Amino acid sequence: MASDVGSDAGNGRPSRDRRSDPSDEPNDVQWSRRRTETRSGRATAESSTRPSLSVVVPTYNEEDRIETCLESVLAAVADDPSTEVIVVDSNSTDRTVELAREYPVTVLRIPDDDLTTPGAGRYVGHQRATGDQLLFVDGDMRISGEWLDRARRVLDQRDDVAGLDGHLNTAEATDPEPVEALRGVAIYDADVLDQVDGFDPFLRALEDVELGYRITEAGYDVRRLPIVAASHPCSPGAAELCRRWRNGYYFGLGQAVRKSVHSPRTVWKFVDRYRYRAVFYGWLAAGATSLLVQPALAVAWLAVSLVTFAADVAWEGHADATQRLGTYVLSSAGFVRGFFMPPPEHSAFPVEVAERVAEPDAVAESDGPKSRTPSRAE
Repeated sequence: MASDVGSDAGNGRPSRDRRSDPSDEPNDVQWSRRRTETRSGRATAESSTRPSLSVVVPTYNEEDRIETCLESVLAAVADDPSTEVIVVDSNSTDRTVELAREYPVTVLRIPDDDLTTPGAGRYVGHQRATGDQLLFVDGDMRISGEWLDRARRVLDQRDDVAGLDGHLNTAEATDPEPVEALRGVAIYDADVLDQVDGFDPFLRALEDVELGYRITEAGYDVRRLPIVAASHPCSPGAAELCRRWRNGYYFGLGQAVRKSVHSPRTVWKFVDRYRYRAVFYGWLAAGATSLLVQPALAVAWLAVSLVTFAADVAWEGHADATQRLGTYVLSSAGFVRGFFMPPPEHSAFPVEVAERVAEPDAVAESDGPKSRTPSRAE
């Protein structure tokens, strides 16, 4: 198995210049030296109290999973007591906030539904965090402490690597691999996030992919470690498709492409990443065109479509084929709608509206069963 760190440091990529002499400083000192005193208007902390790691947990209606998520996070960072954990809730209508307040974490809430997007929770968490490394964990995930240890070690030792993720649920890879964007659970160097202005708070989806493209365009590497970073529940079915449409997730690709129209290279990255959807969009456009030009062609188009779907059913099974067709149809409509919803500049997002509803100190002073930090499982 190849080393997580690799041997290609100093390959011409921009350096984060985090250390004057790494051999003379312990890791905790190295981490504390990475941040400048002013950070693009974000929250700051005195160097003596600044955490080496901030964990941001965006949530929305995660009452069934938030406890498992936070317990896994607290266990994973148990060896680093300076870590701050920030839950950013998107105005949940269930008991997510109530449950999160029982843990030694900061809980913020975005009270305006018009401002709640997956990117908004990450953006607010980024702006409020003070750590040198920023870890983002969705509220329905259970993080792996082993992955986090390895990812932090690579991020500390490689100035050209700006972020890392891992695999979800299962991992078949054996070596670390360079990627163009991170997904799910991911850790970033905070200085690099500052340089590229972090997550787009107005994107309805794919905020992590769009951020990754900006990071790599800036000349940094992002990498995927060959181990499981977190477990994540899967919820296939019509109900999940409807939920994604209601929450605007299918608008994200159109928004991201519209935002990137000035950069053909970035647009092509989206096309290449979502090539099957792009082919489906083109096929739908061909069908619409044939209906307008020559109805007989439309009949042929429909016949080919039915044969293709039947072949997919035979190959993958009815449930998977139907799920995929539903996803592609909804994403086609969502792409068109999202393309005409260009996101504003990041700075237009009113970070100050996020309410601080809980502090870790308040929990630490209580005698409740969840006031202590769980220890790392061996």
